[in-house]
Amino acid sequence: MITTGTPKYGEERMTENNLSVSVKYTDLQGNSIDVSRMEQGTDFMATVTIANPNSREYLRDMALTQIFPSGWEIHNSRMNEGPNVHQKDVPMYEDIRDDRVLTYFDLSAYSSYANCKCEQTFTVVLNAAYLGEFYLPGVKAEAMYDGQVLAVTKGQWVKVVKPGESE
Repeated sequence: MITTGTPKYGEERMTENNLSVSVKYTDLQGNSIDVSRMEQGTDFMATVTIANPNSREYLRDMALTQIFPSGWEIHNSRMNEGPNVHQKDVPMYEDIRDDRVLTYFDLSAYSSYANCKCEQTFTVVLNAAYLGEFYLPGVKAEAMYDGQVLAVTKGQWVKVVKPGESE
């Protein structure tokens, strides 16, 4: 029997099956930040790295799904003049919506060579725009046509506060 569904907020399970994913939140200078409590108006970046630990399998048709809390706004780099200067790798296709970024790419097999593309790193620039407490779902990376290749991070609650507001 197979069942699917969406877990309740905070009850997702971190999963890494033939794929690994990590998320790092930084300010625009690259310094790590804590997104659990942010001042309104703060610009920052979400950088996701997806790696293929398999030494034999080239992963085609990969999808990265990043859904952001409704208190955060996505800076759409395609609306600016020029490319996203924070982006390390260029996806095959990227769909930027109001609350999510869907990124599509291929991933090479792991090798010890320096030019290995066995990992891809994608960056989204965000702004803590609206006051309140919101849920940040986990990031999901998967092979679109192979259910055995999947990685999901755990979500968390985040809060956007007025500038200068203390605990």
